[in-house]
Amino acid sequence: GAPENPQLKKKFITTTWVSAIVWVFIMGLIFIGWMPLPNLAPPV
Repeated sequence: GAPENPQLKKKFITTTWVSAIVWVFIMGLIFIGWMPLPNLAPPV
């Protein structure tokens, strides 16, 4: 059965923080040039 107190708000906040930290980390790698973005634009 479901737990009496699932603490969904706490889980939601934790998930949001984790995803935000991962996003900032990836953006940082792209910004300093460690992980260049692929050229998604079609050749002209």
